[in-house]
Amino acid sequence: QGGLPQLKVGGTTTQAIIRVRAPGVMIANLGINGTGATGGGIRFDDDGGTTYASFAGSVLGCHFKNCRGTSATEASGGGAVNLSGAPWQILIAGNRFYTNLADVVLLDTTTSVPKDIVIRDNFFSPVAASTNCNIYGAGGGGFAYVEIDNNIFGQLPAIGGTADRYMDLTGADAGMVTRNMFGALVAEGGGEVTFEASGTAALIPTTVHMAGNYGQFV
Repeated sequence: QGGLPQLKVGGTTTQAIIRVRAPGVMIANLGINGTGATGGGIRFDDDGGTTYASFAGSVLGCHFKNCRGTSATEASGGGAVNLSGAPWQILIAGNRFYTNLADVVLLDTTTSVPKDIVIRDNFFSPVAASTNCNIYGAGGGGFAYVEIDNNIFGQLPAIGGTADRYMDLTGADAGMVTRNMFGALVAEGGGEVTFEASGTAALIPTTVHMAGNYGQFV
C-alpha cells in the first residue's frame, strides 16, 4: 500500500501478524494493518532462552495502523509492537503509528524484566478516539530501563479505557523521557494535564526522569 509492502490478515486472527522468537531480528520498511485481527502487529517473545529468545531486535521505518490485542479499549491486551517475557535491547525507531489501540505494549514480564528498551523518533497514533495508550509499559513488573526520546505524540488518547494516556510507565526501575513533543500540555477549559506517578497525561514514576519535553496549549 503506497510505498510500503503491507501485511494484513484480517478476519478473526488472534495471533500477532509477525511473531519473533529469534535474537537479532530487524523488521524494516513494512506496513502492518491489524484490521479485523486481535493478536496485535509484531510480538517479540522471549522466555530467557530456554526455548526461544528475541533480544536485540529492532523495528525500523514501519507503518502500523488499526492494531489491537485482546481488548477493544485496554492497551494491556496488546497493540502494534508487543513485548512478552524478557526481550532485552529492543530498538523501536522511525516508525509511524496510526489509529492503533496501543502503539508499544509491554504485555508481561513472565521471565524477567526487559532491559534497555529504546523508543526513538516515532510518530505515535494521533487520533484520541482510537487509542488508549501510546506506550504501555505497565505489564508485569514494568521496564528495567526504558529510553523514550524525540517522539511526537498527538492528541491525548481517549478511547475510554482505564489507561487513556500518552504513556503508562508504572513499575519502571529506571528510564529517561527526553525531547518529545506532546499535542497538548494544557487540556481544554484550562485544566493542566500532568506527567507524574498519578498523572492525567502520563503515568511516570519517580524513577523515570523527564527532560527537554514540550508541547502546545489548547
